[in-house]
Amino acid sequence: MCRQVRWRYKSEVLRKAITLYLAAREGSRRGLKVGLVEPKTQKLETEIVGL
Repeated sequence: MCRQVRWRYKSEVLRKAITLYLAAREGSRRGLKVGLVEPKTQKLETEIVGL
């Protein structure tokens, strides 16, 4: 893998991580939680703590 491709991949991962963190922080301020939801039942399967 060349350096340019690795840099692009790393920057994409970092961008997504920052977006997730900012969404979690905003949700936390509104009293919401971050988690994984089963699409069919809309049941919370996993709560992500400490994000």
